[in-house]
Amino acid sequence: MKRLVKQTEALSWQYNLPANPNLWTLKSSGGDWVIENASSNNITCLSLNQYIDLAGMSQREKTLFIRSLVIQNQVAPSATDATPGDQIENVIIISDIPADRLSFLGPGFNGSGMSMENCAVYLQQVWAWTQDSASWGSYPVLSSEVSHGMMTATASDRLYMSVFSRVITRKTSSTGQPVSTIDNVLVAGIRAVVDVDAKEEAEYQYLMRLRRSYELQQSYDRD
Repeated sequence: MKRLVKQTEALSWQYNLPANPNLWTLKSSGGDWVIENASSNNITCLSLNQYIDLAGMSQREKTLFIRSLVIQNQVAPSATDATPGDQIENVIIISDIPADRLSFLGPGFNGSGMSMENCAVYLQQVWAWTQDSASWGSYPVLSSEVSHGMMTATASDRLYMSVFSRVITRKTSSTGQPVSTIDNVLVAGIRAVVDVDAKEEAEYQYLMRLRRSYELQQSYDRD
């Protein structure tokens, strides 16, 4: 058995005054994150296709069979001055082809460009500040978690880790509703730990798996 590890470093944002053209500032990103979009009421960042190189395995014509896959959070997300209703949504995808924005709709489901067979794990976690937790301080509670994935073996030369992170809040309101005072937001590091077995398959079975892997990657050949 071989243990493979990939991690995305911590991400932090700061909300600026509405008069500032950059409503949210990316304070720290570990070099992996980019802002996809930002408004007063939410900001979305992506870390796409950080990968584990499996070329050594594929060159020896071995198939990787996934035995276990664990997603680890460095610590829980946090923020200053959060109010009830504020949320942080994190989605992690481990796959054998690169992900794009549509992949986060859920591999194999309508609208997603990724097959369920290419996804080892899709994990969505929603962290929320409730009436109680907002009074505790900076940490939210894990309010929802969804996980699925069907890939158990691959002949690809890479495993990809992609992360979607979003703050959902209400900084402006046209109806006079209370607005949030959330300010500095931290999403800590996220690590994927994958235990695999590298085995030789019957030649025909391996070649068919290899062919399928290459067909699915042809339109995604980028670092």
